[in-house]
Amino acid sequence: MRQRNFVTISTHLYPHDADLAVLKARIEAEGIPYFLQDQHYVAIAPLESLAIGGVKLRIFPESEGKVREIMTEMRTTPLALAEEIDPEEAAWMAERLHKERNYRARFNKWAPVIGAALLILSMLGILFKELFTTRSYSHNQSFSSQSLP
Repeated sequence: MRQRNFVTISTHLYPHDADLAVLKARIEAEGIPYFLQDQHYVAIAPLESLAIGGVKLRIFPESEGKVREIMTEMRTTPLALAEEIDPEEAAWMAERLHKERNYRARFNKWAPVIGAALLILSMLGILFKELFTTRSYSHNQSFSSQSLP
């Protein structure tokens, strides 16, 4: 049995990434065979996506040139031409995408700080667990009616 090598053409953090979906659709339209490596693993354990290198789009080496052309065309073609939509709507969509990327960049900047704060709070909870636990008293004490005033 002949073993074939594959070329990783792109990697994405998640299998539901929009860029990956568009690229897959374009590759399918051209009739180029491909497969996604680690898509199921990332779907099950999304927090480990970065550790394993994300979802990899793999193709046969002989298709690499055509796929690279498709990727270049996707990057350089304006949204209004690619989707045949109104230029005003394309400008609105581009602005919306820009805002979303800025939001993600701001969140990614603060993610380590938030993570460190949560870690410190959880450690404080462990250190001061005596303050937050319910005290149990012994049930051996018997109360009789004579001891009550």
